[in-house]
Amino acid sequence: MDTLMLLPDDKTLTLRMFYDGHVVETYFQGGRVVLTTDGVADPGGVGAATVSASSSVMLAEATSYTLSDIHTTVEDVLATPRREQL
Repeated sequence: MDTLMLLPDDKTLTLRMFYDGHVVETYFQGGRVVLTTDGVADPGGVGAATVSASSSVMLAEATSYTLSDIHTTVEDVLATPRREQL
């Protein structure tokens, strides 16, 4: 287990979770702390992950996306537009 220490100028807590049924990756504050854990889906294919805090928090926004098949072609990968590096 790891701990995310908030900085004095942190006004919100951001996290991105990626769950594929076998592994859960959670990125806090843009990757300042990253947790990778085992994920187990129930027999119906529904998974769950829990994030806890030591004080009260309020969820302001959440978005969930369904992923399609991960298999793709080399041509599709090469044709994908690239983001500018920050």
